[in-house]
Amino acid sequence: MKPGKHLCKPVTWGLEKTKDDKPYVYVDLQSPDGDKITWKGYLSEKSQPFTVKSLVVMGFQYTNISGILEPDALDSAREVSITVEEEGYEGKTYSKVKWINPTRKRLTREDSTKLLQGVDLAELFSAEYKSLGTEDSTPF
Repeated sequence: MKPGKHLCKPVTWGLEKTKDDKPYVYVDLQSPDGDKITWKGYLSEKSQPFTVKSLVVMGFQYTNISGILEPDALDSAREVSITVEEEGYEGKTYSKVKWINPTRKRLTREDSTKLLQGVDLAELFSAEYKSLGTEDSTPF
């Protein structure tokens, strides 16, 4: 797939291992014109938040990563926006999915509710609201 932004849908997914025997998630993505590319989501401490975000954008609702092995783990009808970039490795250039984001289409109430499941909104916003009105937060 050429570098740039593309609309795609997940078609197949699962778990595999790196050469170092570390597990990662893979998702094969397909554009409306039939182009395919595989995204790899790593599970290291540093990578895990990005992997989980990308999976949720594709419809992942399980509380454990092993849920990726289920046939309904991702929503194969959900269109996502991917950013593809070229990278070099050992003298070869290849295309890599750098980012997976929701499309600019508005989410339905049901999808919004699913995305927010388990998120404590009061806690999330409390720090922001507590800082309002303090001398340090005055913009002028």
